[in-house]
Amino acid sequence: MCGVFAYLGHQDAVTAVIKGLKKLEYRGYDSSGVAFIENDNLIVIKEAGKISVLEGKIKEKSFSTHTAIAHTRWATHGEPCARNAHPHCDKNHTVAVVHNGVIENYLHIKQNLKDAVFKSDTDTEVVPALIANLYRRDFLKACIGAFSKLEGAFALAIIHKDHPNTLIATAEKSPLVVGYQKTTKETYIASDPSALAGLDLDLFFLKDGAISLLKKGEYPIFYDKMGVRIEVIATHPNMLSSDISKGIFPHFMLKEIFEQESSVHTVIKKYTDPLSKQPLFKELPGLKLDFSDIDHITIIACGTSYNAGLLGYITLSH
Repeated sequence: MCGVFAYLGHQDAVTAVIKGLKKLEYRGYDSSGVAFIENDNLIVIKEAGKISVLEGKIKEKSFSTHTAIAHTRWATHGEPCARNAHPHCDKNHTVAVVHNGVIENYLHIKQNLKDAVFKSDTDTEVVPALIANLYRRDFLKACIGAFSKLEGAFALAIIHKDHPNTLIATAEKSPLVVGYQKTTKETYIASDPSALAGLDLDLFFLKDGAISLLKKGEYPIFYDKMGVRIEVIATHPNMLSSDISKGIFPHFMLKEIFEQESSVHTVIKKYTDPLSKQPLFKELPGLKLDFSDIDHITIIACGTSYNAGLLGYITLSH
């Protein structure tokens, strides 16, 4: 699990993505980095360690850019170090990519990209190499072609130095949301909508294979994996900045432990009919659950959720 964040608009993009990245640090803290285009050059800055290390390095310099992508990493391929930190670029430094997920066929792709140069141990690095290999002045077409060759789960945000006012994003079995502010015409990308809390945005949650073409000052455009334009419906969840802050707690895990009781009450209230007290799923109209016919319950979980599953099993058994 890693954190992806991007910004396209009139603000200082580097400052904007660092601010967003801090809200995603719970998704990875091995390393972090940013990429942006300034004076026709693709600039990448990345550091091992927490986001504060990256922020300290960025504060030493002054940048003027309105498009940037950023990443905070939890290592899956390759050790946690600056060399393996995202963003990753092609050998000519024209394309930069940030990625959450796993490219399962990356070794096969590497073997077929004979002219590519790889500097990291990550699976992500094949993505910018593929896009650069397919690029013929059409950024979107090159991305669509590259995405079609990827297998696995991935959420990607991409920039190209020849297209300084454009972002391209896609998702496949990995969460990614596009946010657009209609008044200020600013665009955001995040791997978790909580990173956009407090902003008045049209939110577009990308379904598997969806591709978003984002241009400065323009409403998002969406395509399917074949390049056919599609419609994605905007949503407007009510998220407050306080919902994703640590509050009085030193870290998020402790906050979540103390919030368990209120979280259970919130879920029960949301999915229970106030009159009949029966389960109610507004997202699934017509669904009727008859618990009188249920003679057993199977709990499936792994990781820390396994412990919650055990507790549920013990509770149900008694």
